[in-house]
Parts: sequence; structure tokens; C-alpha cells
Amino acid sequence: MPHAVTQPLTILHDSLSVAGMAHLTEFTQRERVVRALKGWLGLTLAAAVTVFVPILHFVLVPSLVIGGIVVGVQRMRTTRMYTRADGTCPRCQKAVELSLDTAQRFPKWTYCPHCRASLKLIMR
Repeated sequence: MPHAVTQPLTILHDSLSVAGMAHLTEFTQRERVVRALKGWLGLTLAAAVTVFVPILHFVLVPSLVIGGIVVGVQRMRTTRMYTRADGTCPRCQKAVELSLDTAQRFPKWTYCPHCRASLKLIMR
């Protein structure tokens, strides 16, 4: 079972900075293999089903097989998945919860949902 982890980060606006937390899920080697196999198997089964679709199977089957391999490799390489970041906006001092991309790279520029101030998220 993947386990949730938090990492400290800094939220910056101009010269103001506050502490925040990034929430992520970390995967063990076994979990990564299972996720990769599920992704590959799902698209491979979809390719098998599309064999029976006239004309479209010339495009769908190779695309889904290649897509299954790509998805499997990406999931195998994913050791952690970011979910969200939370903290306080340095400008308006309100609590913010910001969504993150699953493969987030830092620093990240975003906006405060309350005052629309530009925020820079930096891992500590």
C-alpha cells in the first residue's frame, strides 16, 4: 500500500516567505511494478478488443500496444506522486491549498486562490 509523506516547502511572494507542506505518495518497488503491469495490461486488453473493429483496428491496435508500453514504463519510473501543497499566502495571510501535478518539479509558480498573488513554491 502506498504511503503518504509530507515534505516542507517555502511559499514566496516578492520578498515575503512562509513555510508550507507538500503532500505526496511514495511507492515501493513492488507497488511500482504492480501499477506498471496494470497500466500495460489495461491497454493491451483494449488493443485485443479493438482487433474486431473493422478498418480502425489498423490504427487502434498498434497505438494501444505502444501506449501500454509507454504507460508501463512511466509508472515504473514514478517513485513518488505529488497531490497537493498547503500553507498560508504570504500576501493575504489566508490558508491556501494548492493542487500539484503528479510529477511536479520545483520551483513551481502558481497563484493564491484568494488574492491572486503570484506564489513561488520551493522545496526545502
